[in-house]
Amino acid sequence: MNRCTPIPWKAIADGGEIPLILVRHGRTSGNVERRFVGRLDLPLDTHGCKEADLWAQRMRHETIGGLYSSTLRRAQQTAEHLGPPKLLASLQELDQGVLEGRRFEDLDPALLEFMAAWKKDPTDLCVPDGESLGACRDRAIQGLTETLRAHEPGPPIVVVTHQMVMASVILTAVGLPLRFVHLVRHGNTAMDLLAWSEKDGFRVMKLDDREHLKDLV
Repeated sequence: MNRCTPIPWKAIADGGEIPLILVRHGRTSGNVERRFVGRLDLPLDTHGCKEADLWAQRMRHETIGGLYSSTLRRAQQTAEHLGPPKLLASLQELDQGVLEGRRFEDLDPALLEFMAAWKKDPTDLCVPDGESLGACRDRAIQGLTETLRAHEPGPPIVVVTHQMVMASVILTAVGLPLRFVHLVRHGNTAMDLLAWSEKDGFRVMKLDDREHLKDLV
């Protein structure tokens, strides 16, 4: 694999903030089949394992200050390509309730009105038998904040998690409402670089970095 551009975390640490790298897990069969996959505990597929390996190869050129993962298998497997992660239940994917495992095309027509409302503004609208995006964001922000408080400025803290978690954190960091969640997309094993401090919270430095996948077929 060609050497990728170094991740620009040192200026963040030198400025007294903690660098944070959020990583989306590798691909699963649910991603390929375009299913709602929240708390379904799917493993990586063969392609997803290749993505995770390329990501880990890239990260081995970087010094890291800690490695954490959602407790869901697809995130944990991705992290394990780099090393043994500490598991954080607060960074599980959005609980998608009755939607879990289904494709949009196969939904009960009775759910279509809910889906239209959710796409308009998912902040406080709970998926039936699931949770709202606002609740997902709040637990993720709390979990990340508690984790980062245990570290000092230095090499980045790496957290492997999920699309909705990452998107909601990014929107919060830039001060945009969660109704814009569909505009914040991440490919599998994409990385976001953020800076965090107790005083200023989260700042976004880089989004959807997938340079390590440039030669993947």
